[in-house]
Order: sequence, then C-alpha cells, then structure tokens
Amino acid sequence: MGKHAGAVHNPLTFSQAYERIQSLPGLAYQTTGDQTEFLAKAYVTKKGEKTIRFLLHNEYAYECCWGCETNHYGQHIGCYTAAIH
Repeated sequence: MGKHAGAVHNPLTFSQAYERIQSLPGLAYQTTGDQTEFLAKAYVTKKGEKTIRFLLHNEYAYECCWGCETNHYGQHIGCYTAAIH
C-alpha cells in the first residue's frame, strides 16, 4: 500500500485525539475491524513532533499521517485512528 495511502474518516482531529489520549491514560479502545482492544499513548518525540503510538503492534501516527490508512512507514493505522473518539 505504501506510505500515507488510502483515506480514513476519523471522528477527531489529530489534536483532539492527542489531547483525549493524554487526558485519559490507560483507556482501552477497540479497533474498527475486529474490535481488538488496544491502548494508545500520546507523547512528543526527541525531534519535538507530537505522535500517537498504538500499543497493540507498536504502530505510530504523526499529524501528517492522520486521515490516511497507512502512516509514513507504511504501517496500517486506520483501524486505530478511526476508533479514537
């Protein structure tokens, strides 16, 4: 599929999702596909970029990846990003 491929309709913007995850640490979400439970962590990288990490399979979403089915590493993230609400 490649990086930033496909489109996903996320209920929240990246900033809203980032704030929600930070304010509710430990909250479990469910993927949009098979409803697999996952945790998410919002943090700032050493380079100063805000990122959301999905702890099920260690995928990442940066703001530039939000709204895409895959991130800039080609990892599938749409089932996670669409589940944050």
